[in-house]
Parts: sequence; structure tokens; C-alpha cells
Amino acid sequence: MSMPKYLGTFIISRKAIQNEDDDGGISLEEWKKIIENDPSLEPINSIHGNNPVTGESYRFPIMGGAKWNNNPEKTNIPFYWNCGKIICQAITKASFGKVKEIADKLNALCVEDDFE
Repeated sequence: MSMPKYLGTFIISRKAIQNEDDDGGISLEEWKKIIENDPSLEPINSIHGNNPVTGESYRFPIMGGAKWNNNPEKTNIPFYWNCGKIICQAITKASFGKVKEIADKLNALCVEDDFE
């Protein structure tokens, strides 16, 4: 897959997905092994941020979360598991390469999330 023009949210999945609730075919245990064996990924259990309108901080709990620590662009790039898929939001050019690397390790595909 070549570099997409739109960089936003990407999904790593082994199956074609028609909607956001479809199972992607990747077990939570498989994903946790990827996190364990990749020193650039740090396990996390929530995503923190600020509401762009109100400025209020929020904490969003996630299952099977990881933060990419070796990001050359120094931005916060979280990954998380949901319904057999790995989700990566706030994608940048560098993190797209990491998404592809993870997809290859899982023998899976990387697709743009257009369900929002």
C-alpha cells in the first residue's frame, strides 16, 4: 500500500470490514504479544487528551492499548485493540510506517477508517 493522501485513523485487520463492529480476526493475545516483543511499544490502559472546544481534559479507557515511543515526529501515537482490529488514530507519515510494520507482523491489512 502506498502512502495515503489522507492521514487520520487506520485499522489493522485480517478480514474485510464493512462496519466498525465487524471482527477483524486478530486476537487480543496476539496483539499483546506484539506489544511485549516490540520495545518501541509501551502498554497503556487509557488515552488522555483535551477537548479542543472546552479545553477540559479527558481520559478514555482502552483495551489492549500501546503507545509508540520511538516516533521520530515526537507526537503521541496510540494503538488499541477493538473487536479483533488494531486501531491507530492521529496518524502521521512516520506512524503510517509503524502501522504497516505491525500489519505485516500480524499478516493483516491496513485500511483507512471511513466509518466516522
